[in-house]
Order: sequence, then C-alpha cells, then structure tokens
Amino acid sequence: PFQKRRQGEYILIMFLYSFWLPQIIRSLQVGQRPPFSIKHILSITFLKLFVPLYLFACPFNIVNMFTDIEINYKAGWILICWVLVQVC
Repeated sequence: PFQKRRQGEYILIMFLYSFWLPQIIRSLQVGQRPPFSIKHILSITFLKLFVPLYLFACPFNIVNMFTDIEINYKAGWILICWVLVQVC
C-alpha cells in the first residue's frame, strides 16, 4: 500500500507540472501569433521547476539533512523530461 500511494503522489506531481499544456492548447485554438519568446519560456520553466528539482535532483537537500524520508531521484529526471517535452 505504501508503494502505491507514492506512485500516486508522483503522478499528481507530473499532472501539476503540466503547466504548458493549457497554454499550448489555447494558442492552437486562438492561433496566437507571435509566440512567447524563448527567453520568456525558459525563465518561467526554470522558476517553476526550481523547488521540485531541488527536492528531487539534489542529493544533499534540506529534506535529506533533517529527515529519513526516501526520495525517488528517478522522479526528478522524469519530471525534467516531461517539462522539456512541453517546452519543445
């Protein structure tokens, strides 16, 4: 039961970090031109991913210092890949 709950949490994180999908759908519906600049897209992406990447990808983060919670670093890489797919 513990493992299934953890998988559900990671799926929820992937869903919450699908923040570019509504913008992509809306841009296709309206035919928005010109698109966002690359600088704008990369800065928003970096700012939104800063905390989750710190928690999932940094092996010496504050969660590991003060707790015994096991963090799945693979989820961090999956999150990076998912957001990169959206950005592309």
